[in-house]
Amino acid sequence: MAIGGIPHYLKEVEAGLGVVQNIDKLCFSVNGVLRDEFSRLYTSLFDKADRHVSIIKLLAQKRKGLTRTEITAHADMAKGGTVSKVLEELLESGFISSFRPFGKKKKDILYRLTDEYSLFYLYFIQ
Repeated sequence: MAIGGIPHYLKEVEAGLGVVQNIDKLCFSVNGVLRDEFSRLYTSLFDKADRHVSIIKLLAQKRKGLTRTEITAHADMAKGGTVSKVLEELLESGFISSFRPFGKKKKDILYRLTDEYSLFYLYFIQ
């Protein structure tokens, strides 16, 4: 969950150290590679990444997910197509997933944060 199987991060794992020691070194030490990766990750992928991070942080607060209406109510963004565009970009890049609960309408689709590193960062590192 902390490393996500990314080869760039896996090469930072030090042989001879246990899992706990490696995660501590990579995520929690002052010079840890993954300590500040969250802010670099989104800014390297998206223009106006603060919008994406805002939605990611909202979704991290609710395990069951949030509807677009709930996201729009809490996100500090224009009501136009901004939220829809950001949600679509996050879906396409695999950071979030969406599903429609049984018996619900399309407007009731739930969006859930599924990126393991983002979840780990927001729950443990931040």
